[in-house]
Amino acid sequence: MQIKKLKQADTVATFLETGDLKELNSYGMMINQLEGNPLDGSMNQLYLRIITGDTINYRPMIGSNSQSDFYLSDNQLTWRGEFEAVRYQVDFRLGPSNQWFWRVNVTGTGLVDIVYGQDIGLATKGAVQSNEAYVSQYLDHHIWQEGEDLVVLSRQNQPQNEKFPALIQGSFQKLAGYSTDGYQFFGRSFKQTNTPEALGKRYLANEVYQYEFAYTALQTEAVQLTNESKEFV
Repeated sequence: MQIKKLKQADTVATFLETGDLKELNSYGMMINQLEGNPLDGSMNQLYLRIITGDTINYRPMIGSNSQSDFYLSDNQLTWRGEFEAVRYQVDFRLGPSNQWFWRVNVTGTGLVDIVYGQDIGLATKGAVQSNEAYVSQYLDHHIWQEGEDLVVLSRQNQPQNEKFPALIQGSFQKLAGYSTDGYQFFGRSFKQTNTPEALGKRYLANEVYQYEFAYTALQTEAVQLTNESKEFV
């Protein structure tokens, strides 16, 4: 299977030809916890949610679990699609100083928000793949909030090559919710339904939970579209 790699500074993002994230590596640390594959896709995902009263409909926007068209260039990956009355485009790029950016542009009508999810390993690849749950137990998550700004800081407390890797995730737009563990996001019913429980709720847990499945989720504030374009980064 063809693989696409983007590299900037000390960060390498590896994607499958399905548009799924295989591995995100920075400074020799594996950021994600589970490698994406063509059968299951990736744990990393961005969801478009359309909110109508008490009903929430959603669609994954990237990878093999989506219905998006996938495009790639030398320095950017793009997914495009349409869900109900909303057209969307997702762009992924690496920044010059070991950052990475997901940019979502939506156009149409309706009350919408974006939910982002990323599994966290934050250790050497060998350590992550030898025991994902064990590595997760040594991750601490801290929420920093000032005014409308909110970021999730995750730190690996088990030394990795004599270092303690840290990861900061946030948005340039106002966030309405967050969660830090896969059990909060997917719930117990996921094994039977293949539907993350959190996507059917108006807000994420907004609570720091640290167990054996480090998974950061961020939820943007909902916006009302009236045929104009709205960008989330």
